[in-house]
Amino acid sequence: MPSQQGVVEGLTSVVVREFVGRRAETEDVTSTLPVESQAALRQFSLEGTTGYGVDYADAVELRARVLGGQDWRSAATELADACLRRVEAAPETAGAATRIAYLRRASALLRMSQMMMLSDTTERREIFAKAAELYAQAAELRGDRERVTIDTDHGPLAGWLAPAGGNAVASAVVIGGIEGWAMDFHSLGEALVARGVDALLLDGPGQGPGPGARWSRCGR
Repeated sequence: MPSQQGVVEGLTSVVVREFVGRRAETEDVTSTLPVESQAALRQFSLEGTTGYGVDYADAVELRARVLGGQDWRSAATELADACLRRVEAAPETAGAATRIAYLRRASALLRMSQMMMLSDTTERREIFAKAAELYAQAAELRGDRERVTIDTDHGPLAGWLAPAGGNAVASAVVIGGIEGWAMDFHSLGEALVARGVDALLLDGPGQGPGPGARWSRCGR
């Protein structure tokens, strides 16, 4: 496994990053993998994985590790753990941007890690809870969005409100439907805000960490 090592003059810390890198995805390779790994690679393409909020580099590495024989869940979890180590290593103030970025990356990887868990178990709920906690930590550090709960006739809906600031030119509601959590559409929310549009990233009924949620993706 290749590695990159960087040393900054005047600092005593050394950052070592290990990665597999892109692998060829041929039928000869995929046919030898466990059925679950084959299904995960088919269902979550590189583009689809990034669509769920996973950083492009993490999506490439996740697929490479699964193609190399590691199961989907442990590969995604290990990558999330690596991100969290970067969070811990970053200075509290000077490393704020780094901490935010890696908290978001870890959250997305944890959400992706449970994709092949088809039952709504306690363990799966705990994974979702951890992912939501990490995203909330990043939001608190960035200070650019707030958690909101909207009361409806059919129960409360949870979401994240990212205001454009100043005189917004419009407002948009982003809701992913059956398979999407509000956190998954983080990049879309940022793109809207950058264009002067207030963005409400909303979880559907029973989704997200709000009241009444089952901590699962309905319909799987």
